[in-house]
Amino acid sequence: MSVLVGRKAPEFVAPAVVNGGEFVTDFSLEQFKGKKEVVFFFYPLDFKTISTNYGVLAGDYDYDEDNDLETFSGAAVAYRGLFLIDKEGVVRHQVVNDLPLGRSIDEAIRMVDALQYFEKHGEVCPANWKPGEEAMEGSHEGVAEYLAKK
Repeated sequence: MSVLVGRKAPEFVAPAVVNGGEFVTDFSLEQFKGKKEVVFFFYPLDFKTISTNYGVLAGDYDYDEDNDLETFSGAAVAYRGLFLIDKEGVVRHQVVNDLPLGRSIDEAIRMVDALQYFEKHGEVCPANWKPGEEAMEGSHEGVAEYLAKK
């Protein structure tokens, strides 16, 4: 699987569970473009059938010389993936874990808060930043000034 951070999220239409339990058959990121950020969350082994067209699948991949997927072998089970996609459809944060490792919902929320803060104020949110804390200018001087206060 490749790193998607900084790239446009793939376009697709697929069934999804949204808004805390509502099942929709035609979920698309396009409906949120320009309106709000999206946290896209994959979790394994929750449905009887798993589509190999969506998600980050566990298994072995073989690619041809053009880096196109040639064959896939293994259990078609989605890894635990989480993607934060900004209002313009760009992947800003990506976490993919092996099956026995869970993700932190608190960290996912913190990343949404940090992205929204950056979009509003233009300042960089350092490691472990939380809303209400000081951010920093994204430059050598800004980092030096921020660290001098710590």
